Amino acid sequence: MLTQEGEKVTGTYSSPDVRHKVSGAVKGNGVSFSAAVTNNAGEKITARFTGEILSPSKMEGTVTFDPQSFFNGTGIGPARKP
Repeated sequence: MLTQEGEKVTGTYSSPDVRHKVSGAVKGNGVSFSAAVTNNAGEKITARFTGEILSPSKMEGTVTFDPQSFFNGTGIGPARKP
């Protein structure tokens, strides 16, 4: 769940076992946010989403991981603006 206040984006990303804090920014239709997570091997990684808000219910972009992971990719996902 993400919340936007002005240009600031905050929220949580929930995996099956834990919740991770998310933070980022919105500028115009551009959006970016990240979360520090732990992968299945116990390594700390940062997941970053960078994309564009297409409508109040949809955004599109790229997710990258640092260090790089085979999960890096692009896609379109649902987004709801309250």
